[in-house]
Amino acid sequence: MEKLEAETQEIDKTSVLPFAFFSDSMGTALGIGGISSSVLQPQASLFGIGVYSSNDSWVYYASALNYQIPQWQQWLFTIDAYDSEFTEGRYYINDDLSSQGDGVQREQIITNGREAFVRSQAKYILPWSKGKHGAVDSLRGPRGISDLPAINSWNPQISGTSSIELIAKWQRRDLAEYNAQQTTNEVVVYSVDLEYDNRNSTHIPSDGGTINFKSNHDFGSDTRPSWHTFELEGSLFFDMGATDWAQQQAFGLSAWTADTPTWNTSTTINGETVMNRPPDYAGVTLGGWDRLRGYYSGRFFDRSAVAYSAEYRIIPAWQPLKELPVFKTYNIPWWQWVFFIDAGNVNDRYNLAELHEEFEYSIGSSLRLSVEGVVLRMDYSVSEEESQFRVLVNQPF
Repeated sequence: MEKLEAETQEIDKTSVLPFAFFSDSMGTALGIGGISSSVLQPQASLFGIGVYSSNDSWVYYASALNYQIPQWQQWLFTIDAYDSEFTEGRYYINDDLSSQGDGVQREQIITNGREAFVRSQAKYILPWSKGKHGAVDSLRGPRGISDLPAINSWNPQISGTSSIELIAKWQRRDLAEYNAQQTTNEVVVYSVDLEYDNRNSTHIPSDGGTINFKSNHDFGSDTRPSWHTFELEGSLFFDMGATDWAQQQAFGLSAWTADTPTWNTSTTINGETVMNRPPDYAGVTLGGWDRLRGYYSGRFFDRSAVAYSAEYRIIPAWQPLKELPVFKTYNIPWWQWVFFIDAGNVNDRYNLAELHEEFEYSIGSSLRLSVEGVVLRMDYSVSEEESQFRVLVNQPF
């Protein structure tokens, strides 16, 4: 689970939604998710999800979003935690963390995997444009599709939301007998995330875009090396206009690049020379939830990467979910049909020409619902190696 976004709710409400799905790694899975809005503070919310499957795999995730400390009106605080066990987890591993290991073919294994993280986030909203009246005011967006404004400026002082986010994250991955093929199964990462969000909506953007720079650092310990990565990402959205059958049509583009500057440096731990590289679950990878979605998470791992995505998003005028017995008790203002293509590549040095020499691709479609202010998405994607079906929250960009 990455960053969860929820629309600001003005009333105290709790909603629970059961669901089911099938995947190769979990088999048949049953889950339940819940969100409570305006908990203790009007802009704050609690979100949780639990899943149990036919092969005894399980997933738990919980978050407390957008809380404030009195008198700190420009700050928002969030904490979330994730814990899971996959009895037939599929992972890609290799021994490429030695100085001779660059470019080694990654091997897929099936093993018992235990993954967890705890993350705290402190976000400072700069006091101009949407943030000039405080952080809570910056969370308020258009009430519906007809209220979406046009983006007429890219000047951060008069349009959009600018923020600086400080993140601390503890993360662990245990792969049973394969742990020896990771530099470490535990990291503690501190990040600084600079973002300019100039979209006309967080959940259904049709104009504007985002620019984001993120720096991640693990200072290491007596048992693991230090390392540093950076990420740069941008997105653009274009309004394709409404029709008799579509309330909204939008075209979205996303570009992302990342590098590991410490990749070719080394340190000595317990008398052994160890490269200053992150384990793949914390480093620069492609494949998974948001990039090259037709591949398993961590399919491609190296020092640097580029990735691109294009999505055609449609919100149909026809919305039958409000009338169905299972759904009509929930606030589901829209559903969205999406068609997408992803491309990307990794490399053992940061060289833009080499990164663009040969791409991996995946294509797919998605059904997305706004359920009580949270975007629930169901992605099906295909690559030349495999296909993936995932149930997730949030737009990928």
